Amino acid sequence: MKLTCLLYEDREEVIESISSYIKNSGDIKLVVCSSEEAFPAVLYKERPSMFVIDTSLMNDKGKMSGFNVALLLRRNERYKYSEIIIISMKYDIEIMTLNKLNCFRFFYFPCNSALMKSAIRDAADKYMSQGKYRDIMIESRVLCHNGEVSIINIREVIWYEVHSRLCFIHLTDNRVRECYRKEIPFKKNDIDECFILVNRCDYINVIYFDSFSERNSSLRLRNSNEKFYMTASGEERLREYLGLQLKL
Repeated sequence: MKLTCLLYEDREEVIESISSYIKNSGDIKLVVCSSEEAFPAVLYKERPSMFVIDTSLMNDKGKMSGFNVALLLRRNERYKYSEIIIISMKYDIEIMTLNKLNCFRFFYFPCNSALMKSAIRDAADKYMSQGKYRDIMIESRVLCHNGEVSIINIREVIWYEVHSRLCFIHLTDNRVRECYRKEIPFKKNDIDECFILVNRCDYINVIYFDSFSERNSSLRLRNSNEKFYMTASGEERLREYLGLQLKL
């Protein structure tokens, strides 16, 4: 399956360099756009999986349209977590803002072509490795508890723990949302596709898996300092997800 990379750039040397690499990669389709006005239509038509954006590309009004485009993507639920590689002329306050928006990689013009190719490859591999989890990760669920209604994006959930009466949902911004067990917002399909039950109460989001220890059957997650101890069945489920053989 080919994924689509949208390059927002007007410098011929950059377009030529990235085009030559992607042409040889075989599994990436490149779409080039150099107009802020045309960007929404290209976005709708191509539905790209990753982006390379030149934030210094100016529009007719002399404003940084590349910066506007990056902000537009992060405000769109579909592209909130897409891989974005940034090309910039300088490090300024607007680029600092982009950094807070969790962009994949930054380059300052003129770009090192080898590093740029490596970044594109890494972003593509990261996207492809998500496999069947990719589409469901952009979905949101409604959480209702004690009369309060909130929206939770599945990709924001690092793990959640279920106890006899209550469920605690741990999010990437260090918030913990609480609900009654019967109010858990995740569907059976979410659990089948996104979460692994690793012990009697902890469901981990597979995209945050970092490492596990065979010595004491424990695992760690990215974006969390918690250590999780697995039951035998939990370790079996994790090994199945990782494609590892079970211990004899």
